[in-house]
Amino acid sequence: VSCGFNWWWRKYSLLGTFPDAWFGGARAIPPSYHLQSRDFITAAMSSGGDKCEVVAGDDKCQAARAFYRRTSVLDDAAQRTLQIAAGVLVEIVHPRDVMLQLAAITPPHPPALVEGVDMAGSSLHTTPSAEVCRMLQNLVNSK
Repeated sequence: VSCGFNWWWRKYSLLGTFPDAWFGGARAIPPSYHLQSRDFITAAMSSGGDKCEVVAGDDKCQAARAFYRRTSVLDDAAQRTLQIAAGVLVEIVHPRDVMLQLAAITPPHPPALVEGVDMAGSSLHTTPSAEVCRMLQNLVNSK
């Protein structure tokens, strides 16, 4: 699953400089995307802090972006079609469609999408408002 560069960055930033082995060193992690991701993020963070902004001269951050793009982004439409036909790639569009429909709603006033959320972003672990729950349920039922 790929949810974008920022999600990948956050995941490996949170994981930090984890060891090259599992189970207290008993089992080596083989060379993998997982270890490479750790190494790219660790290197980029050591040069530029906790974010990877597009900044001229930030070679380590640019290397992390290039690694992500090369290993996690499928831009080639013909390759995507082949992989879907072979059953090794599945495109799930329903969540995207729901979000696009929610984004198109223009409420008469700017209420929070969730009850009790400070729109400055200080609290993100609340329950959806009743209105949003109804809209989501209607969208799910329409599929």
